[in-house]
Amino acid sequence: MTDKLPGKSNQQSWIAIVIIAIGAIFLLQSLNIMHLGHFLSE
Repeated sequence: MTDKLPGKSNQQSWIAIVIIAIGAIFLLQSLNIMHLGHFLSE
Protein backbone atom coordinates (compact mmCIF):
# COMPACT_ATOMS: atom_id res chain seq x y z
CA MET A 1 0.00 0.00 0.00
CA THR A 2 1.04 3.56 -0.54
CA ASP A 3 0.74 6.14 2.20
CA LYS A 4 -0.38 9.54 0.99
CA LEU A 5 0.17 12.66 2.98
CA PRO A 6 -2.95 14.85 2.91
CA GLY A 7 -0.96 18.08 2.56
CA LYS A 8 1.09 16.82 -0.36
CA SER A 9 -1.88 15.86 -2.55
CA ASN A 10 -3.51 19.22 -1.80
CA GLN A 11 -0.32 21.03 -2.81
CA GLN A 12 -0.07 19.02 -6.02
CA SER A 13 -3.67 19.90 -6.84
CA TRP A 14 -2.96 23.63 -6.49
CA ILE A 15 0.16 23.35 -8.66
CA ALA A 16 -1.88 21.58 -11.34
CA ILE A 17 -4.60 24.24 -11.19
CA VAL A 18 -2.02 27.04 -11.58
CA ILE A 19 -0.38 25.31 -14.56
CA ILE A 20 -3.77 24.79 -16.23
CA ALA A 21 -4.71 28.44 -15.62
CA ILE A 22 -1.44 29.68 -17.14
CA GLY A 23 -1.99 27.40 -20.14
CA ALA A 24 -5.53 28.70 -20.57
CA ILE A 25 -4.27 32.31 -20.51
CA PHE A 26 -1.71 31.56 -23.23
CA LEU A 27 -4.36 29.74 -25.28
CA LEU A 28 -6.73 32.71 -25.08
CA GLN A 29 -3.91 35.03 -26.13
CA SER A 30 -2.96 32.88 -29.10
CA LEU A 31 -6.61 32.82 -30.24
CA ASN A 32 -6.77 36.64 -29.91
CA ILE A 33 -9.58 36.38 -27.36
CA MET A 34 -7.70 37.99 -24.50
CA HIS A 35 -4.84 40.47 -24.67
CA LEU A 36 -2.64 40.31 -21.59
CA GLY A 37 -0.70 43.41 -22.67
CA HIS A 38 -3.87 45.48 -22.25
CA PHE A 39 -4.20 44.43 -18.61
CA LEU A 40 -0.50 44.98 -17.85
CA SER A 41 -0.34 48.47 -19.38
CA GLU A 42 -2.94 49.98 -17.05
